[in-house]
Amino acid sequence: MRVEELDIEGSFLITPTVHTDNRGYLFEAMRSDLLDDVQSEHFRPAQMNISVSRQGTLRGIHASTAPAGQSKYVSCVAGSIVDVVVDLSPGSRTFGRWAVVELNGSDGRCVFVPPWAGHAFLATSPMAKVVYLTSSTYRPEQELAIDALDPDLAIPWPWSHNFVRSTRDREAPSFASFQESLEVKGSSSEIDKREPK
Repeated sequence: MRVEELDIEGSFLITPTVHTDNRGYLFEAMRSDLLDDVQSEHFRPAQMNISVSRQGTLRGIHASTAPAGQSKYVSCVAGSIVDVVVDLSPGSRTFGRWAVVELNGSDGRCVFVPPWAGHAFLATSPMAKVVYLTSSTYRPEQELAIDALDPDLAIPWPWSHNFVRSTRDREAPSFASFQESLEVKGSSSEIDKREPK
């Protein structure tokens, strides 16, 4: 298994070694010890989510304002997605930047999303099944959404129209509005309490 840091500080692409024989194949999808080797905090899954999406479904950008933030370990177990990590920590040198990775059900690659980052993905196959582990349980009052189509972020989605989105995601505020809310309200969340790098 290979763990490589993405362009967003604290986010990683995990590429497993796939073992194949006449029965099929097997690979290790997660190794907490290897994650511990590359980051200071231990990732302890508290919840597992399974998302099934039809082609063109765009989910996110989602993050958590919980005091400890929310890390995610994301895999696509069937079909394919474009997965995006967005740095939402003003103290980070990569604040407002994103990393884009293609995940699919055949090569087993996964993405680790740190607690100060937002996450979004687009289903690019007729059906995509995404499984992700989170470091905290779902609490709607601690959920944060930002418009994944915000031109200021300019995320390079592989097409530009006919996205299938929830009402919440369509009405999500811009990245500029998110920045203003940090300046005006302040917060005790992991998203804005990191030390500048």
